[in-house]
Amino acid sequence: MKKIITRDISKEEYHWLDNDIKKGTIVYEFKGVTYGCISDNGIPVSLEKDTTPFFEVPLNAVADISIKEDNTMNDWISVDTKLPLEEFSGEKVCEEYLVCVKSADLEDEKHVMILSFNAENDEWFTLSGMQYNWGWTVSHWMEKPKPPEDK
Repeated sequence: MKKIITRDISKEEYHWLDNDIKKGTIVYEFKGVTYGCISDNGIPVSLEKDTTPFFEVPLNAVADISIKEDNTMNDWISVDTKLPLEEFSGEKVCEEYLVCVKSADLEDEKHVMILSFNAENDEWFTLSGMQYNWGWTVSHWMEKPKPPEDK
């Protein structure tokens, strides 16, 4: 599975690393034999999919990516399952997310919009910084896709 490093990881902190790993680095969960060398607080990863060498990174420094290998969007993530992590931006208010909101009054009424998430108090905010509480509830979220490249 494709993952993203959510904070800088230094050789000083983890002596087995060959180089420092920068926040935002893409890694791939290693599914091969690890010979028992991965701790309970770590996960085996490699820099290329399905290849060695693998190395351990701390569980608290890696997150799943919501984009498939072919750069199409994965399924929506339910807010009941998981909320965005502050590690994506390093601040309490995270990057912008694509969210699905549903009406409290109209059972089948849903809309997609962009909101920011405050991990400190688990609240969603509009792009202008106002708390989102307009009678619609955020039910699902995903990372925003990158804009298309000009050709």
